[in-house]
Amino acid sequence: MSKPQRPDPSALSNAIPLFFIGRSRDGLWVARNADTHAEGLFVFKSGAVRFARRSAGTLAAATMFVPQGLEPRDQNHGKPITATLAAAKLQLDRTASALGGQLAAMARRTHTKMRGGTEALRSTRAGGTPGV
Repeated sequence: MSKPQRPDPSALSNAIPLFFIGRSRDGLWVARNADTHAEGLFVFKSGAVRFARRSAGTLAAATMFVPQGLEPRDQNHGKPITATLAAAKLQLDRTASALGGQLAAMARRTHTKMRGGTEALRSTRAGGTPGV
């Protein structure tokens, strides 16, 4: 993973604070000041954006999302809660994915049953025998 680079000064003035925001391999959001050592790890993207805005103080800040991902500089040394959160988030994502598949299958079955009931009702209204 390559280090993100600040854009050319003709595109973004060096006087404007820039924060890189991207996801780590653990699925956490990393917000990093391009010019200082300020950095934060977050469960939600909104937390990373809020960190960038607040860290800039009264100055406006630019944010650049890094699609290839962004790893924390210190690899989380001394912050065991972050590793725990990352593991919990990964487990929640897997559970949500499995539940999503089960819910989709239930919705398909329910839709099929409802369609069958609707067709029987139409047949009855048309003078036919239900279920035949």
